[in-house]
Amino acid sequence: MTHRSDTLVPPGNDEGRFNTRDLLLIGAVVALAAVVRIIFYRGFFSPDETNYLRHAAEWWTGRYDLEQALFLHETRPLMFAPVAWAFAAFGVSEATALLWPFTASMLVVILVFLIARRLFGRTAAVYASFLSAFFPLLVMESTRLLPGSVMNLLFGLCALFLIVSEQSDRRRWLWLASSGMAYAAIQLAGELGIVLGLVFLAIVISWRRHSVWSYWPAIAGFALFTTGVVVYHWIETGNPLFKLELSQRIVYQLKAVSPHQPLYYTKLILAPLSGHGGIFYLAGIGCVAALIEKRREALFVMLWAAMTYVLIEFGSVSLTEYRQLSKEVRYFSVVSVPTVILAGYAMAWVGRFLDRWGADRRRFFSIGTVVFLSLLVVGTSALTLQRQKDARHEQRMNLNTLRDIVQSHEGDPIYVTHWLW
Repeated sequence: MTHRSDTLVPPGNDEGRFNTRDLLLIGAVVALAAVVRIIFYRGFFSPDETNYLRHAAEWWTGRYDLEQALFLHETRPLMFAPVAWAFAAFGVSEATALLWPFTASMLVVILVFLIARRLFGRTAAVYASFLSAFFPLLVMESTRLLPGSVMNLLFGLCALFLIVSEQSDRRRWLWLASSGMAYAAIQLAGELGIVLGLVFLAIVISWRRHSVWSYWPAIAGFALFTTGVVVYHWIETGNPLFKLELSQRIVYQLKAVSPHQPLYYTKLILAPLSGHGGIFYLAGIGCVAALIEKRREALFVMLWAAMTYVLIEFGSVSLTEYRQLSKEVRYFSVVSVPTVILAGYAMAWVGRFLDRWGADRRRFFSIGTVVFLSLLVVGTSALTLQRQKDARHEQRMNLNTLRDIVQSHEGDPIYVTHWLW
């Protein structure tokens, strides 16, 4: 038995194929996103980033040795290999080290537009990509050497391929296999990305147009890519389960230092200045709109975001006992893509809803409401980003001090006792 979507063509007056107008809109939003990220530049200030830089240097000079890995950073080549290539092409600097996450962040903005365009039309796509240009969770990761931007890029590709396979019967198996492979590639950037696979479950539950068994190419694509990773680990270390055993050892080491933080992300959602600038509130309106319109595409995005949130908030790192996932604001960026798409859908829905009532001024009123919401979110997001930037200034200064100390001992041995460094 197959299932057909209620509306494959988005409502409104902007239906049609992708065209030059869409390209111009994407260009404008990407330029805006780049300016925002440059203004709220963050840079390096954490041990994770210095680890990735070290591995990039090792990769660049041919000294990288997976078998000597002490932490999971060494098993994430998508976090340091592109940095090494940037060093080789453009020289060593902080700017070239951050070129990869910055580029990934720009591509995420494009993917948000493409996904929203396919699901809800041009208007919602413009709103969604505009919001992604300012969304603090996306902006904060764009100028740091951390997995968030890279994981969201891969997941955006995974979701786009999956949606294309759902809307077209032509070469559907190829789109599904590509989606599964993009999802499998996330493990080379960060293990937390495993929760993003819930997009497959969300689409099967709420929007599938085909039998459940017809999604096997996605599983095959995932299995094929993962097999390649396992074989690589086997060749490099002699142990095909190297990463699994390393992960278990790290989880055990972190057992005593991972505090229990109940409803950490729920509190984050409720506090606009803590990391989202009110965009989660817009996404909440999008959930209401999805239930009112009962559009399967909207219900799919709502379920996708909700399931990811629940797993991140209440998930466990252990299958034998409940041990809460480690929590930080930046970890919550894995919900960014469905969140901004829901928020963009919400703004388009508000505009349509307000157009339905009122007299001659109804269009003016709907446009004014959308502009007000946009300005409110932009202002709150900018304030959030500035507060975060100020809070990190001292950490940056400490790292600069460390750099000066290291440079003053150039050529001498430097002993480090902390296991992470």
